[in-house]
Amino acid sequence: MSVTVFTVLLATMTGVWLVAYLALFLGTRTRGVRAAPASPDLGPEPPAVVNLLVNRWRLTPDAAEATLLDLAARGWLELRQTGHEPRNTTVHLRQPGNPGPILPFEARILDRVRQLAVAGVVPVTALTFRDPRRAAAWQRQLHREIVADARARGLSRGRFSPAVQTALSSIAGVAAVVPFGAAVLQGSINPVVLVLAMAITVGISTAMNGLANSERDTPTGRAAASRWLGVRSWLRGHEEFAQLPPAAVTLWQRYLAYGAALGVTRTTSAVLDLGMGDDRRVWSAYQGHWRRVRIRYPRLRPHYGRSLPGLLLQLLVLLFIAAVLSRFGSIAAGLADSRPAPAPIDTFGLGALVISAALAGYALYTLARGVIELAQPRTITGEVLWSKVARTRKSKHGRQGEPLLYHLAVDSGGVDTTTAWGLPAQWAHDLHPGDIAELTVRPWSRRITGYRVLRPGPRRSVIEPVAVP
Repeated sequence: MSVTVFTVLLATMTGVWLVAYLALFLGTRTRGVRAAPASPDLGPEPPAVVNLLVNRWRLTPDAAEATLLDLAARGWLELRQTGHEPRNTTVHLRQPGNPGPILPFEARILDRVRQLAVAGVVPVTALTFRDPRRAAAWQRQLHREIVADARARGLSRGRFSPAVQTALSSIAGVAAVVPFGAAVLQGSINPVVLVLAMAITVGISTAMNGLANSERDTPTGRAAASRWLGVRSWLRGHEEFAQLPPAAVTLWQRYLAYGAALGVTRTTSAVLDLGMGDDRRVWSAYQGHWRRVRIRYPRLRPHYGRSLPGLLLQLLVLLFIAAVLSRFGSIAAGLADSRPAPAPIDTFGLGALVISAALAGYALYTLARGVIELAQPRTITGEVLWSKVARTRKSKHGRQGEPLLYHLAVDSGGVDTTTAWGLPAQWAHDLHPGDIAELTVRPWSRRITGYRVLRPGPRRSVIEPVAVP
């Protein structure tokens, strides 16, 4: 069996698996839920499960904080604020008179407080983890326990059922075994090529199966989500509710816990933090009302944040690589033509030519987009949400070098998701979270080329963007 036939057979079988996977993946997406009329009536679901339902079956950091507040509302804990600063809140362990049952994820959070408490007291600012690995492991266990409770209530289910997962695994197995078996029987394929192809097949199927490891709705869950969205509408109708501190749970009881789960307790959610922090979900007060904004940080964009000289240098590098690959492909094709029988080098030469053409095409595309955005700059106005290092200069001995580029997240209003812009390092200390700024930008490379601070933001800790786990 030639390498070409082997490659076609492998690609065909893998394509069958991909088509089946995509069909199931798209067919099991959770649709949006219509909110019920505004209502103050609370349901039987715990706040953490409510957080899962109202966020399209995805947990947010509010689930842990809402559970902490719920434990306080039910008498397991007490929150006390000293002075006017909500961050000066302490958590006190208590033994409720009628404790009732406690769920596994509630016990996990209660144990976290007990481990940190000294003489039964711990400041809320001390609840965060210092070890990222411990924080991640703790969050994973917490999420599993919340999801397990939601499933037990019939409110959630796995994105792919066990039967579907078995079917996908079977198709992936066939996609791997058939071409490999045929090649082994023919005995004409290099074992190294076989191992590499098998590793690619198994790696792709494993990675894509991991994407499906999520939750989806059930009819009962959708009904509950609709009801809780109505409660969220009712809570949003109380303007003072968003400004309540954590200690207000003494007065508002479980309403504050459910408000945190529903994402409408701006001050409380800014104060409480049971993780390492998350710079991907930040509070914004732009346009006069508070809301959480999701931030995306580009990773796989070679052109991200680059200046025009940087784009030109990248273009030259791509063209050089394309030329080398093209030359290699031409030589390989010539060697293959001189042989009487098909050889592996035939396929490799063809692959080199294809990759060369793709790189050359991307290089020309980069040039065209760079010229277009140079001629058509854009101006945006919004609130600065977050700033962090995006790219550093390479240094010796593996140490972190001098910052070259920063991520700058800006909320320009209208949408709840934004992509960070590339801010040159020399301007990094001129723009701060909370500032209202006018930015001159290049949309494709997402590079900031100029700025003007229209109004410096407040420096009060409660309303500055504070991330939660």
